[in-house]
Amino acid sequence: MPIPTLDEMQSSLAGDIARVEQAGTELYSAQSMYNRLTLRQNFSTNEAHQASFKEYEPGLAAVEDKALAVITAATRNAYEVKDATLKGQTTLTESEEAAAAVKREFIKEDATSLPYPAMLERIQSAVMNNDRPAMWLYLRYGRMRLANSGADDPLITDMGAKTAIYTALAEIESKLVDSRVKAVHDKAQALLGKAGELDRKARKRRMATERYSFQGAHDVPIWD
Repeated sequence: MPIPTLDEMQSSLAGDIARVEQAGTELYSAQSMYNRLTLRQNFSTNEAHQASFKEYEPGLAAVEDKALAVITAATRNAYEVKDATLKGQTTLTESEEAAAAVKREFIKEDATSLPYPAMLERIQSAVMNNDRPAMWLYLRYGRMRLANSGADDPLITDMGAKTAIYTALAEIESKLVDSRVKAVHDKAQALLGKAGELDRKARKRRMATERYSFQGAHDVPIWD
């Protein structure tokens, strides 16, 4: 099976995003109606109200099933695109990748253990020397360090250096990352976020019903 082009990936992601958003709109409408019927059924003894509530529930289940099917297909495509574009984001050559493999453990240790001012010096040196393998490794492990650090990080000795590291890593990214590939990769990640949010909404009623044992007409759950 041929590998899709970037344009084909972009197009497939755009289609999936549109389908997820449409499924979300339909689910919101169906759930809103269900909640209105639930309120009426919980506080009414009118048999017609009771009947309309019971008749509507299978329809809502069908909308939920449709949303879950859309989510499954979109999620599978998003992960495939993410995997296909993960390595393509970097423009390192094969020889540069080999050099990066040799330096990996040393730079990983520096990015993990050095105080920020010393870490900044190493990053700046890599940029000045146009050491692309080192820049790529600092981009990866430097961002991991920053993402996992907080105000109580014992290695923080200069917050100005930490801010400068953010700037230096952004400069490295602009040098090494293929912007077109990254855009597709980021779009796949955005699709996963949308699909995950819709998945939670589509399963909410069923999860509530499974979690509790509701008995009687006045015990039908309502959710936002």
